[in-house]
Amino acid sequence: MKRTIIIEQFLKEIESLNNKVDKLKVFETNARDKTKTLDVSELKSFSWLENSPVCTKIVDLDFNLQYMSRSGIDKLKIGDISPYYGKPYPLSFYSDSFKIPMQECLHTVKKTKAPITQEASILDSDGNELWFQSTLIPIKNIQNNIDYFMIVSLDITERKKVEQSIIKTKEFNEALLNTTPDIVYVYDLIDHKNVYSNDGNMKILGYSQQEVLDFGKNHLSNLMHPEDSEVYKNEILPQYQSAKDGAIIVFEYRVKHKNGNWHWLQSRESVFNRNKGKVTQIIGVADDITKRKKAEEKLKTTKERLKSTFNLSPSIIASVNIKTGYFTDASAAVTRILGYTVDEFTSIPFIKLIHQEDIEKTKHAVSEKLKGNDVASFENRYLCKNGTYKWIAWQGTKPDENGIITAIGSDLSDKKQVEEDLKKSIEELEKYRQQLETENVLLKKEISLSFNYEDMVYSSEEISNVLNQVEQVAKTDATVLILGETGTGKELIAKAIHKTSSRKNNSLIRVNCAAIPSELIESELFGHTKGSFTGAIENRIGKFELADGGTIFLDEIGELPLALQPKLLRAIQEGEIEPIGSSKIRKLDVRIIAATNKDLKKETEDKSFREDLYFRLNVFPITIPPLRNRIEDIPVLIDHFVNKYSKKHGKVIKYITDLTLQQMKSYAWPGNIRELENVIERAVIVSNQDLLIIQEFDNSSSNIAAIKNHTASLDEVQRNHIIKVLNETQWTIDGHQGAAIVLGLKPSTLRDRMKKLGIKRL
Repeated sequence: MKRTIIIEQFLKEIESLNNKVDKLKVFETNARDKTKTLDVSELKSFSWLENSPVCTKIVDLDFNLQYMSRSGIDKLKIGDISPYYGKPYPLSFYSDSFKIPMQECLHTVKKTKAPITQEASILDSDGNELWFQSTLIPIKNIQNNIDYFMIVSLDITERKKVEQSIIKTKEFNEALLNTTPDIVYVYDLIDHKNVYSNDGNMKILGYSQQEVLDFGKNHLSNLMHPEDSEVYKNEILPQYQSAKDGAIIVFEYRVKHKNGNWHWLQSRESVFNRNKGKVTQIIGVADDITKRKKAEEKLKTTKERLKSTFNLSPSIIASVNIKTGYFTDASAAVTRILGYTVDEFTSIPFIKLIHQEDIEKTKHAVSEKLKGNDVASFENRYLCKNGTYKWIAWQGTKPDENGIITAIGSDLSDKKQVEEDLKKSIEELEKYRQQLETENVLLKKEISLSFNYEDMVYSSEEISNVLNQVEQVAKTDATVLILGETGTGKELIAKAIHKTSSRKNNSLIRVNCAAIPSELIESELFGHTKGSFTGAIENRIGKFELADGGTIFLDEIGELPLALQPKLLRAIQEGEIEPIGSSKIRKLDVRIIAATNKDLKKETEDKSFREDLYFRLNVFPITIPPLRNRIEDIPVLIDHFVNKYSKKHGKVIKYITDLTLQQMKSYAWPGNIRELENVIERAVIVSNQDLLIIQEFDNSSSNIAAIKNHTASLDEVQRNHIIKVLNETQWTIDGHQGAAIVLGLKPSTLRDRMKKLGIKRL
């Protein structure tokens, strides 16, 4: 309204100005009739000019001020105008940005002798900015030459303020619209295109304002999903012709992002412009609801899945309003368990369904729930439709703000069965535990009985030297690496070391590294916690922890996966392990004995075995020679295995041919003692008389001798060997060159052996 009034006043002033300009033109015409130069002092005699609200100035050909009317002096708040006369007019009054342009305008008028109208700002004496619309008019003499310039200025300050306010308001509104995260648009129903769009399109859909406007009439087909575009054109747009001003139409639709993905928008549209009663434009605000739509879809799927689960559950799933005392909903299981339909179940006060003796217990549980306390599941008897009662075990949530508790009720018969099964499982586990304890005791006894130096079957000096090494290292906790081909008896030597060590009363745990799958060996060695990987249904103690205080025998150590070797190195080096899934490090006291049939030195060179682990294991290596390098052991081993398997299979085997024996001594035995044992057992089985028939060798020799004749007793072998060494050392037992050092025994141990074997110096 204010803007309209100011414009009307401005138009009136323009009209008044035009009238006064006409009078000045008369003044100019009169001046042309005179031959003398115009005297500007005569202008002061024109009262209408002095008193006019229009500011009039006269400047000479050099643009120096010659005259200014009273209204101009007053508007510029100039007390005394005389100091300004004779000085350049533009430089004296106009603001800096208009000094040069106004001079240029005067030059143009001077050159063209034609009037020019220009808007410019002038500073009053207080420094306030005033805006004037000035018309520069050349005043010519009778010779049509310019004597002066007349500048007629109309104060347009108020108009300028309105214009600037309008501009600022527009800029503010534009900025405001662009700060909103939503899309704001104006859609033209006549041209079927967007005529305005804010930056929301860029934020939500990736399109600039100009790109959206450039879509033109293809706006709907380029942006909106085809299905939604048809709905919009056929159902939404027709509503606007009957829509009242202020009515809002809300709809949801899909639009294509610049990257090709579809986004869901919700638009709220209203009438923006009408032409002769017909809606021509609509304005809308669109919000990105893609996340909401996805959440709704997910919620819908979840609800459907829950509903299916709800009804498929074998237990009663029900909601009960503890304020009203009624069930509000129940799953289909209520029919199967109690016999009621859902409608019947929800129409009976739940207190009437509970057995009289269980009411107080139920009330107490409900009361605790109302207080917000957690209540463990409780059991009560519920009345079935057929008049009987069933025990139901209930567990429920805390009540919500409406007093609704969601509860699960299980038929107690299932629970009783579970309890019975659990009881049986516990009994079986206890039985299994006792069995394991018994087996552990038996295992310890077996280990204890499986090694006795006096029962070891050998005749060779090589094995005697190995046993000397065993005695030397057994009394220490040093790591031992047993090297030897398959079947040479590496495990027997490991047992010997353990049973003659200070750890003999604790466990010897054997782990065959080659027999355990690579993905399970870490768990086997170090254990795991429940849930640490798929299938880890309970905590498991590893072999290292079982061997704590005792010895662990790592057979086939050369087969240990390279990825696990650093953990084994840590266990050996630091004496600590970390079970899978646990952050707790456990300190252990375990002696390490490892065995392999591989050349670990070569394995380290081939990068298939860690060199640092090899050095840690190779503290005290013991090499067991293959059977082919100690053929003197073959007869005693044959004797041992024949006796063993004759008893097992009920046979009496006494003889073997010389040819067979020689062939067995000449054979390389790649499987070593294990292969020999298998051959002997097979021979015992197929032999039907007292002659040992070995199918792998020639048995046709006529020279048959008792098996015992080819073997010496263990005591004889040891006695002969000790006497041989004593003779070499002149029967000196102690000292650096004594027999005890040569045999690798303590002097006291050697004397005990000599006494036992009856060895005396003659």
